[in-house]
Amino acid sequence: QLLPWLHTIMMLQLLLLLVQHGVGPVASACANDWQICTKSRCCKNPNMQCYMQSISHAKCMNSCNPLQDSGWTCNAVTSYGRSIASEWPPCHWPHNTGNKGIAPRRSPSIFCWAVVCPGTSEPELMTLQYKQRSGIFACDDYAVVSNVSGDKLFHDPEMVRKVKVSVIHVNMWVKVKRMPPTAAVPNPPAHLVNSPIFIKAWQRIAEDQEYSYHDWTIKLDVDAFVVPERLRQVLRIHPVKKAAYILNTGVDMYSNFLHGPVEALNTEAVQKYAAHVQKCLGQTWLWKTGEDLYLNRCLKMLHIHPIRDLRLMNDAYNWGGHYIECGSAYAVFHPLKTKKDWIRCLRTVCGTPRKLWGHGRMTMKLVSNFSGASIVPDLPDGPAAGFMTAAVILPLPVGLLLIAAAVRAWSRLAAVGKTCEEGEGSLSILAAGT
Repeated sequence: QLLPWLHTIMMLQLLLLLVQHGVGPVASACANDWQICTKSRCCKNPNMQCYMQSISHAKCMNSCNPLQDSGWTCNAVTSYGRSIASEWPPCHWPHNTGNKGIAPRRSPSIFCWAVVCPGTSEPELMTLQYKQRSGIFACDDYAVVSNVSGDKLFHDPEMVRKVKVSVIHVNMWVKVKRMPPTAAVPNPPAHLVNSPIFIKAWQRIAEDQEYSYHDWTIKLDVDAFVVPERLRQVLRIHPVKKAAYILNTGVDMYSNFLHGPVEALNTEAVQKYAAHVQKCLGQTWLWKTGEDLYLNRCLKMLHIHPIRDLRLMNDAYNWGGHYIECGSAYAVFHPLKTKKDWIRCLRTVCGTPRKLWGHGRMTMKLVSNFSGASIVPDLPDGPAAGFMTAAVILPLPVGLLLIAAAVRAWSRLAAVGKTCEEGEGSLSILAAGT
């Protein structure tokens, strides 16, 4: 008698799950370009993103900058509580179980490295990144470069014990110098003359050869926040068999469109640079400039192909700012110099969709602790999303229905068996009477 009630309860559960996950007539449809997406929290166009102005207003736009779009927070929002990185350990920090070493290799594979200056805030910030497995530690492999050994660079015993530091012999304290004035820039800003440091650092990276096991080599500033899966999406469309590097900005007063917070070279480019760098070092002026200007000019001298991709980095320095919001679709954000700002950026990134360009693939994942959700599907955008949602959430009710059917079949068989036993008993009595 309980089976019809069980069947009804399971069907109601299925209907509730469908409604909660946006399937059925009551679901909110994704918004069109430049339309309000406060309720749906999704956009029909995969190249648009639902950006938040306030907690009660969001719109589908192709980009959002809180410093340019007055009054907008520019946090990217999403339905289903999806995270930008389903298995990305930093999104589960501090509940992730510590550093588990090098991340599994993916395509394209990424080798990241950074120069860390002792006696600054950089070693402490890198220690936080190590514990979160963010920064360079989020890449497939990494290297730390400094002018002192690990025991002098880091105060944390685990960092000293587990993080190898490649030592270069160079003075990390450099001069600040003004660029030469031009007609376009009569009062140029000051810059760090740090090219000697990074000439030595690139030489050490080339000598150690760890980069050669990967598709791309990424030099990151310690205060540059990288989202690995977005970085892969940026790099995936670019060649790896021809020497190339990425130009990451479209604004520069000296037409240097490679800015230093993130420098991306494929393996062929690093190998060509290492083999012919002496052609650049003969240019004495390169030793008296910033490292990004040096590297860009040197790569051009060596005829290494530049590729402009402005999705790579969002840098507040480009517009003279110092505060960066991490709710947009870039792969790298800069600058985030304090632990407080770093954690703020992490919280924002972990609350945004996994993929902001193109269609996603359905996987089951544990959503960030920052999102306040539990296990939910990472669903693709587009018309197939409803079907995929049902495909994920149907197994549980269907399984219960199959169990109920099995119980009902067993009950019927038991009833038939009981009838047969009663029939056999009656025949026995009749036989005994005769």
